[in-house]
Amino acid sequence: MYPTSFLFRVAKAVCVGAIGMMALLVAIGNTTDYYTNYLFVEHVLKMDTTFPGSGLRYRSIHAPVLLHGAYIVIIVLETGMAFCCLKGACFLFRNLRKDARSFHAAKNWGIAGIIIGIIVWFPGF
Repeated sequence: MYPTSFLFRVAKAVCVGAIGMMALLVAIGNTTDYYTNYLFVEHVLKMDTTFPGSGLRYRSIHAPVLLHGAYIVIIVLETGMAFCCLKGACFLFRNLRKDARSFHAAKNWGIAGIIIGIIVWFPGF
């Protein structure tokens, strides 16, 4: 294994770990200070700053049970993302010096976590 290949492996493991830590901090923040970010989610889902004549307002959500439900789903998915990414980072660090097949197989948890994050933060918002 070439030195640059090792550095790329370290970079991949560090990035997955950093994403996992960020997701963990966000999930903890959303849980411990529930209403701060709940108000943001409510604002987004209600679409209350969309122009009054906009044709997109049909999809706004105003039912409190759905607003809280959506926010809880977001928190659960962020927690799952954190778990997957942090577990994936551990596997990647454990396999840094192993063969390519072992290192590649260790990426699965990290990839799952990143996919969860993409689904929550991009199409979700």
